[in-house]
Amino acid sequence: MGIGLFMCAHHIHTGGAVTDVRACAQRVEAIAQTTGDETLQVVALYYAPYPFHLAGDYHGTEQACRRLMDALGGDRASERFGLAMFPAVPCRAYLARALAERGLFEEGDVHGHEAIRIAEAFQHPFSIVWASLGQAYLDSTRGEPSKTARWLERTVALCREWNLTTYLPGMTAALGHAYGGAGRLEEGISLLQQALALYQSEGVGYEQVISVVHLGEAYLRAGRVEDAHACADRAATLARARGQRGYEAHARRLLGEVAALLGPGGVPEAEAQYRQALASAEELGMRPLQAHCHRGLGMLYAKTGQREQARTALSTAINLYRTMEMTFWLPETEAALAQVEGR
Repeated sequence: MGIGLFMCAHHIHTGGAVTDVRACAQRVEAIAQTTGDETLQVVALYYAPYPFHLAGDYHGTEQACRRLMDALGGDRASERFGLAMFPAVPCRAYLARALAERGLFEEGDVHGHEAIRIAEAFQHPFSIVWASLGQAYLDSTRGEPSKTARWLERTVALCREWNLTTYLPGMTAALGHAYGGAGRLEEGISLLQQALALYQSEGVGYEQVISVVHLGEAYLRAGRVEDAHACADRAATLARARGQRGYEAHARRLLGEVAALLGPGGVPEAEAQYRQALASAEELGMRPLQAHCHRGLGMLYAKTGQREQARTALSTAINLYRTMEMTFWLPETEAALAQVEGR
């Protein structure tokens, strides 16, 4: 059992393939069921959400998180079961992230803040870091970069204070992404670059792919198109090799954004990448990403004079943003639609 747990954690933190993470998690669960040991069963449930999340299976992530929450009723919610953090925290933090990817922000917000409340009650830095990252990911996906940055500034400080080197790269990258979205572009790029160097030096692969995507997005905002393309291509390659379908969809949307800036010659590639990202987002239920893909396609069609296609795509994006109350992207998208319609 100990070897199985070690290998599961090893594959997660080094960026192993989803198939390896899933195999280890299933092996641990089988041993726990065979022994009938209730503590081991909770430990097995603790690792169960990881392969679903990494694979972009957000429905599966939700179900696994809820199974763990059900197993932690009563006094068990205050136990650690020999794990690095209290299981009551990550199951809620991961649930918040999974719901955010599906655009269910109101429900995700409840679980994200509950994870933080529990972690703070235990006064356990590692649990506080993980809980804060879950809420920050939700706020970032919803389009609230300033609020996201406040969570992550505290998180990065805790990682440094308590020498949580394994998680510092992902937290640093997330803070850089938040700064970039809040208009602090130079600081954001610097932190994201530092994070990628830390991934390399610490041998950490967890969260690496989405961090590379976020650096590419920051480069694109700064007009560094070639650097953005390199990041997007690297992220797509890493995600595909590891079986991280959700993150690959994010990378392909970025590839579409980059290609759209390459003039008429980039239009076919931009449309193909947006379409591929959109197909994955629809299959995985990633409604915020669907909205971003429709917005990208609408902008692309508007540039190429395809007014009807632009109107349809932009209207779809606006409806999705409004439904999910993702107001950050609404003004630009509504202005683009008004221009297409000659208003």
